[in-house]
Amino acid sequence: STCEQEADELEAELQRQPDTLEQLTGILIFGIFRCASSVVYRQDGGANGGEVIVERGPRPLLGCRVHVLGNNRGNTWDFDKCWVRILLGRYHHPEGHRHVPSSLADTTTIERTDLYGRVEHSEEFGVKRQKLFVCTRSKMRGERKH
Repeated sequence: STCEQEADELEAELQRQPDTLEQLTGILIFGIFRCASSVVYRQDGGANGGEVIVERGPRPLLGCRVHVLGNNRGNTWDFDKCWVRILLGRYHHPEGHRHVPSSLADTTTIERTDLYGRVEHSEEFGVKRQKLFVCTRSKMRGERKH
């Protein structure tokens, strides 16, 4: 199927990538998507956003959090495995100001950089997708009829 081909192509690209970070933009990572609805996501215009903890990708990014905001999520569901392309990083300078580094050569440490990305492909993983929704009111009406 085309989904399997897309996943195979992304997996091959992930394997070919260097294990270093010469440039941040365009790097491909892999991890599990988790929905988030915190104030931070709403402020950045991504009320339906989430994050991915890097499980596979360049060694310096392993364990890092990549934020996925708004439409960059696509059709990804909570707990889907996904391949995410880094769009940008926002570095927090110790003196308080922020800037967008062109590469990590500008930064002293990856821990001070917020990473933002776009889901390239996602697949159901582990937890079954809940496709049917029954609201509490419907359940209560159903119980009263018995």
